[in-house]
Amino acid sequence: MILIDYDPRTGVGLAATGKAACGQIEVRPIKIPPPPISPPLRAGILRSPNGGLALISPAPTSEADLVLENIDYAIEGEIRRGILTGVACGRKIKAKSYVPYEGPLLGLVPVKRLGDFPRAVFRMLIYRLALP
Repeated sequence: MILIDYDPRTGVGLAATGKAACGQIEVRPIKIPPPPISPPLRAGILRSPNGGLALISPAPTSEADLVLENIDYAIEGEIRRGILTGVACGRKIKAKSYVPYEGPLLGLVPVKRLGDFPRAVFRMLIYRLALP
């Protein structure tokens, strides 16, 4: 399992299901105990018969590594003045971005269900391109 984000107030984390397509990566909320290291992280899951979960051997990872693993499906584009423009799967993408980043990027947008690209992006996994 790849844990992308965790909210300590509610005890709910966003776990990537592994499916990626056209600039999106599918995630689902999962109730877990507080992780020993901050997300993003990779960990195994041990489920108890009572319905509880335990994280097994958590290891840190980075958002850039997640994007590079799914580079075939990543958005190639840029964010300028709060607008994400780019190309994914041969289609042009344009969306309002609330991500605190400006510049060129390869990225994936976490969504609940793969399908049409969202009109607004509040969270994004970004690989920052180093251009000369």
